[in-house]
Amino acid sequence: MSRMLRKIYDISAAYRYARMNKNFRKLKYISRYHPGSVILFGNDFDYIDTLSFLSMYEDIFVEKIYDFASETDRPRIIDGGSNIGLSLLFFKRRYPRSSIIAFEPYEKAYEVCKSNIERFEIDDNIVLINKALWSSEGEMVLKTDGADGSRIDIDCSRGDNKVRTVRLKDYLKDAPVDFLKLDIEGGEWEVLNDCSSSLGNVRNIFIEYHSFLHEDQFLGKILELLRVNRFRYWIISRQVSGAPFSRIKIKRGMDMRVHVFASKA
Repeated sequence: MSRMLRKIYDISAAYRYARMNKNFRKLKYISRYHPGSVILFGNDFDYIDTLSFLSMYEDIFVEKIYDFASETDRPRIIDGGSNIGLSLLFFKRRYPRSSIIAFEPYEKAYEVCKSNIERFEIDDNIVLINKALWSSEGEMVLKTDGADGSRIDIDCSRGDNKVRTVRLKDYLKDAPVDFLKLDIEGGEWEVLNDCSSSLGNVRNIFIEYHSFLHEDQFLGKILELLRVNRFRYWIISRQVSGAPFSRIKIKRGMDMRVHVFASKA
């Protein structure tokens, strides 16, 4: 896509999302990759990238993709990939007494997230960790997208942007998890496969699966893993060409992005 067409697409998308909330109308005039702030639920909320913020807001607060029913008013939630904190704000508005362990490896997004949850005074019972979920503890290179997204670079062993990694498995053993969210930009299979034996403690899982062009695909393995652990799943496509045999839609290096929702059958 040419730079001009991309600009037109970004502006039209921003305008569409801006209609959701009158406080967002100014955002359609702001180009991408410029941090700023917007009034959200009567308070200032900081963002890193305009279009990313609007897209996340639509998913989280309009479509309510993270909404789940809980048998208790104090559900235990693990948020893998909390980004700038919109998901945490949603969880705390839905279940104010919930306890949340949140992971955000990208330093810039982590700092914005930390500031946002403190400003909204929802940091009580939220443990925010500036580490990446992976299949082992250690240190790896983090690749960023120029906005607020990041992913582990498995092909790179050297780089300045290092991040500490932890195993999700270690956080699933102590107590039941009412909701597990994984939006970790391509590390879904690596993490889930490592903690397969511990998924019995999880009641609901949300996975944003990312398929990167020229890399192996693991969606089939993830779905089989969910089936073996007695989850029933539903899939919604978020990015795929309408005619992939003749035209593959590529966005940020991805040829497919889907949302997988899974609950214990």
